[in-house]
Amino acid sequence: MKTLINITLAASLSALTAQGATLVQELNADDITAVTNDSTWTARTGANATLYDNSAVGGSADLSKDPATVNGGATSSVFANTLSTGAYGNAAQMGAYLDPLSGTTVSIELWISPLFSGAPANSQTIFETGGEGRGMSITLGDNGDGDFLNNNLRFALKDGGGTTFVDYDFDAAAMTAFTDGHHHQLAVTYDNVNNMLIYIDGAQVASNIAAGVKDWDGTSPAGIWGTDGSGVVLTDTLDADGEGHGSVAVFRHYSDVLTGAEVLQNYTSTISIPEPGTAALFAGCFALTSIMVRRRR
Repeated sequence: MKTLINITLAASLSALTAQGATLVQELNADDITAVTNDSTWTARTGANATLYDNSAVGGSADLSKDPATVNGGATSSVFANTLSTGAYGNAAQMGAYLDPLSGTTVSIELWISPLFSGAPANSQTIFETGGEGRGMSITLGDNGDGDFLNNNLRFALKDGGGTTFVDYDFDAAAMTAFTDGHHHQLAVTYDNVNNMLIYIDGAQVASNIAAGVKDWDGTSPAGIWGTDGSGVVLTDTLDADGEGHGSVAVFRHYSDVLTGAEVLQNYTSTISIPEPGTAALFAGCFALTSIMVRRRR
């Protein structure tokens, strides 16, 4: 009986913590030591990133490393700090830039907090990799049709065949929740066949199931909260003044597609809320162990 309990517990814990997708790069703001222009943001997995301090090159907004919260003000189990990018209003100005992303299938997970309340006053480039010919972007406020829709979140891919995207339109309550000053999970996935998905705080909110194959491989450095490191924006409708007003606590790039269960698992573990069944599993195992101890006595 004792052996069976141990095997069951180990198998159950493995199922709760296993990830099917391959983590290529992970950046955590807790690892930033010097918040200065051109300083290194050491990666936990993969290549390091470089910080860009706008004030060091004649701008008015600078970087800062600040305490971070999640879930309405709770302390996260994964990060304690965030990198604030201030207010960037010119091309190639962002909080951090990375090597170009590459691959076919892809998942991007960000823990971010916009530095504005409610809907943004102008288009925000949350993340981008690529250049004028092909790449990937996550934007808020750009609907891809040359119009500014401040409630529109877009995940876009582009190659020589044009741009493919999936949109999520925040309602007023959802926008208020997303811009409440705390960090939220934003994840996107693409399977290089016909599926593009957007997740917010562990829940799928939008999908495009007819995306088709896109050669999105980044051709220039990637940027977080700003345009890419080359100063060239991705989509046809974003101009050279793509902005990014926000902070990022965690960035993760996977070479495969995260499942919905894995996205939710990352969310719940980050905000320190046990996944469904976890508490019951431990309670059950504890009860069985207690019974065994009493029987031994």
